Amino acid sequence: MTKFDSDKVKAIATLLEDPSEDIQHLMEAQLVKFTMPELRDLREKISKLNLDMAFHLDDLLQQKTLATYVNELEHLASSGKHDLETLVCFISRFIENDLTDEMILLELEQLAAKCKEYILKSVGSTPEVALIEYLGQLCRFRGNDKNYYAVGNSSVHCLLKTKKGLPITLSVLYVLIGRRVGINISGVALPGHFIAGVEKDGENTLYLDPYNRGKIMTREECKSLVRRSGYPFSSDMLDSVDSKAIFFRILNNLKFVFQREGKEEEEQAIDAMIRIWTDRVFRHVF
Repeated sequence: MTKFDSDKVKAIATLLEDPSEDIQHLMEAQLVKFTMPELRDLREKISKLNLDMAFHLDDLLQQKTLATYVNELEHLASSGKHDLETLVCFISRFIENDLTDEMILLELEQLAAKCKEYILKSVGSTPEVALIEYLGQLCRFRGNDKNYYAVGNSSVHCLLKTKKGLPITLSVLYVLIGRRVGINISGVALPGHFIAGVEKDGENTLYLDPYNRGKIMTREECKSLVRRSGYPFSSDMLDSVDSKAIFFRILNNLKFVFQREGKEEEEQAIDAMIRIWTDRVFRHVF
């Protein structure tokens, strides 16, 4: 790792202030070669000399961060490692760059352990109902009605902190925790409102709406929900979807959020991820 002593920092600062476009292009080419930790270290030290240059490095860090995640997804798509945990950890790290998969998984394990303890102590309730009681009522995981389009609503890690999220993120949490405690639960991609389904003998027999604290829904209520969302209903909408489809839907949600917020660089990064996923994953499925 490059060490930035005071003389080196001052030299870089001087070059960054040079009005020559050739020098500026040369500096850009050199800076992008630094690793993320090196750029962060340089940014911290250069901010003490010139705040404007620090902001310039912030922009460069952001560009490099986005490019790093696009490259990571390209490798992930080609690797075939498409399990739900890996994919939602990727999304959480994309939104909160200081996270690691290990940090996220540890929090999920801790929540699952508490949930399992609650289920074992529940008398007269099925494991599915106890799961709903624990996550929806005791932990108060619910939809974020007041700030529906916040980017953090797509992150499982943010959800673990705020207890609020989108229908798909909440459903993913129910799936991740439910499977850890022995419940065969999957995502159900109703158009306009993602829910979860508990499977028995290969079919969903119980539907629940994690956005509304795990409210149990009948098939007829699911049909009505689809029609109220403005879509014609078909029975295959009640089938479980796999982790690849869930991830793709989360990517599209993030594209809409960044587009809405006018964050062009983030939107372009998500566009690149959508293209990669479509080409490398879905092209081999359909």
